[in-house]
Amino acid sequence: MSQYKEILVAVDVEESSKAVLNRAIQLAKAFEAELSVVHVGNELIDPSEPHPKFQPIYWYDYHGLISDMGEETSANFDALLSDVDHPFKERLVKFGAISDEVAQLVEDKGYDLVVVGHHHSFWHRLSSDAARLMHKCACDVLIVPLSD
Repeated sequence: MSQYKEILVAVDVEESSKAVLNRAIQLAKAFEAELSVVHVGNELIDPSEPHPKFQPIYWYDYHGLISDMGEETSANFDALLSDVDHPFKERLVKFGAISDEVAQLVEDKGYDLVVVGHHHSFWHRLSSDAARLMHKCACDVLIVPLSD
């Protein structure tokens, strides 16, 4: 087994993500690795930029909605991490497809392990973000099973 030095844990802002965080923390401690955490929101665009499809008529309402979603996501992300007793090298929030965003982070920052959760529901079996991530990442991926 390789010695992991840089671990990235991808979490949702749900209670079930604590299991994923705990597994990543265990690994970071065992390997004395640095740990970073990312939440990838499902929003389709970066809320700081106007979306051309909704300009000019709907821009204000659409931008306000996306901005509110981003702020709520950030608040929930902070709440999830507030009681974690482990240092994070980086705390990141990205918007887009989790497989694309995490794979890009791995390429840009050189993580050698990604830890992510996977729900075992009917819908998640049909379309698994974890499976897409596993195929796109250029490093090891640990998938933590989550109960619904």
